[in-house]
Amino acid sequence: MIFLSDWIFPTGYRFWKYLNRIFPTIKFFITTYDKPWYEFVRTNYLNTNQCWKCFEIYAGRSKKGFTIPVVKEIKGPGNNDHLDYFIQTAENYHNSGDNKAAGVYLRSAFEAILKQFCFGKVTIKFVVDQSTLKADEFWGATKKFITSYPRPANYNLTLNTKNEIDNLLPLVLNLLNHNDINKNEHSSEIGRTINTLKTLKLELQV
Repeated sequence: MIFLSDWIFPTGYRFWKYLNRIFPTIKFFITTYDKPWYEFVRTNYLNTNQCWKCFEIYAGRSKKGFTIPVVKEIKGPGNNDHLDYFIQTAENYHNSGDNKAAGVYLRSAFEAILKQFCFGKVTIKFVVDQSTLKADEFWGATKKFITSYPRPANYNLTLNTKNEIDNLLPLVLNLLNHNDINKNEHSSEIGRTINTLKTLKLELQV
């Protein structure tokens, strides 16, 4: 049993792979307080290894006001559970009539799909703070990449899905994440977005 802190990824990734090869029966525990780092590693480094288990621990409150640990098991890094969670939560909010909340989760799903697809193969413009990059920029880079390298074996972005995303970006994926009282929220467009993102996830194989 070996405990590793968050320094091991990504700079120490080769060292960890070496340990895993030399000691294949040893259990590794990697811990971190850094949520963005955790999501990055879980999505991009652990998603091909089904033996990994991920747990998230939060500080909850008992009925008497005491702090208690809340442990959530995240089902397998390879299952893209965070994408499924975003889309399913958006669908639940949509079904309950909360279009604003549905839009927020759809935007999160859209960004997660694109970032996972772009990782390691699609060129994105350099900025010091990557959090400032907009989903539109990832979408533009994705379309440019697919145009340059059309239809390899591992993905197939159809023209219909591309056109649907282009149409829905200003109507749902951008609009509902801002406070704009001059724009209408159309339930049918949110339903279309849910279905389109499910298709996009499959076509990009993320």
